[in-house]
Amino acid sequence: MDIKSLPVEFLNNMREMLGENYGEYISYMETAKPRRGLRVNTLKTDIDEFEKIFPFELSKSPFSDDGYYLPAEGAYGSHPYHHAGLYYMQEPSAMSVVSLIKPYIGKRVLDMCAAPGGKSSYLAGLMQNDGILFLNEYVFSRAKILVGNMERMGVRNAFITNNSPKDIARLYPSFFDTVIVDAPCSGEGMFVKEESAITSWNAKNVATSAERQFAILNSAYEVLSPYGYMVYSTCTLNKIENEGVIKRFLKAYPDMKIVEPHSELKNNVLSGFDGLENAIRIFPHKHIGEGHFACLMQKTGGRDMNIKFSDTYTHIKADNKCRELYSSLTGELPPDRFFEHNSRLYDIGFEVPYVKGINLVKCGVTFAERANKRIVPHHNIATIAKRNTPRNSISFPAESIEIKKYLVGETLNVSADFKGYGVIEADGYPLGIIKSSDGAIKNHYPKGLRNVNGK
Repeated sequence: MDIKSLPVEFLNNMREMLGENYGEYISYMETAKPRRGLRVNTLKTDIDEFEKIFPFELSKSPFSDDGYYLPAEGAYGSHPYHHAGLYYMQEPSAMSVVSLIKPYIGKRVLDMCAAPGGKSSYLAGLMQNDGILFLNEYVFSRAKILVGNMERMGVRNAFITNNSPKDIARLYPSFFDTVIVDAPCSGEGMFVKEESAITSWNAKNVATSAERQFAILNSAYEVLSPYGYMVYSTCTLNKIENEGVIKRFLKAYPDMKIVEPHSELKNNVLSGFDGLENAIRIFPHKHIGEGHFACLMQKTGGRDMNIKFSDTYTHIKADNKCRELYSSLTGELPPDRFFEHNSRLYDIGFEVPYVKGINLVKCGVTFAERANKRIVPHHNIATIAKRNTPRNSISFPAESIEIKKYLVGETLNVSADFKGYGVIEADGYPLGIIKSSDGAIKNHYPKGLRNVNGK
């Protein structure tokens, strides 16, 4: 990287903050390359199994029990195991945020700024589909991306909304045991990875980001239950958006206290500045990560609030046709009832926390869609299935030509031992829906998920 491309004011800020370590940072940036990483999805597989089957080089990350570093080059996002949701591509230092709050995950968990879903899917793996994973994203286009990632990862307990943090605070006072605020920021930790982060940086944007972050934290405080835990994080480096925001927040809310990181993580990060020694810092010249700040806090007072939920779905009894289709595609016993909305059927295994005024994008698992008296299974029902469990299925080796054809949307000229809808698997891991008909397998893989040009 040409250091001259970095904003002068940013460099001055870094020199003041890093002191004698500033030269080390500059030396790193001159030759820096993006760090790549993944986190294993423990809803789909376990660490031992994943290490045995993953075909690329791996090295362990210190920021997550489930995290790994990857070589810079590799078609990781197009591999069948990625399509099957066995892992999530994630910047290594970003994994530290959920690791920090891992010991304090409750039954009602909110990710306030959730898209694209890296931290949300990490939370889902820790929760193992127990409780409510409430995922909010203010930008609707990003909320749709979040939905796709939660479906791919096999998350069953997600309640995904498209609201402002102020809306969430107004509608869900003192409701959540655990809150994640990975706040929108100036993105100084992304300079190596994204040139746009450099060109869009200016001091005014830093100040604006800090004001927005403080406002989001105010809303997070309102929704946090008494004695609940909250983590605030950014992928930027300056003190204004990090220590500055936290110090201002603690002054505004004396009943919030900083919690010391657990030793496993603390031993692999640096401490925060300006007296916030229990905040964590990850710098790109000190760690194999682009850069992150995070601070874990607990509310030490407050009172519980009673929130009255209302129905937004039609409850319907599962008929024999639906029950059989569900069981054949998942290998599980079907629920006693489904929930219907706009001709779609959902499997929701938790109390729906719907209140008037919330913009609900997705809840639970999308099972199927009604179409002219037919029940057409949704891709989501395949993604929640465990390895080798669907009754109606056909499996091919992950590197086979059949899997490659499926992932680009082609019909497979092979027959299956079943008629109608089924699941195609890569090494036994479900990829998506197929339909067996007349000696061929019709492809139902969603167009937006397919590999491009066979890669």
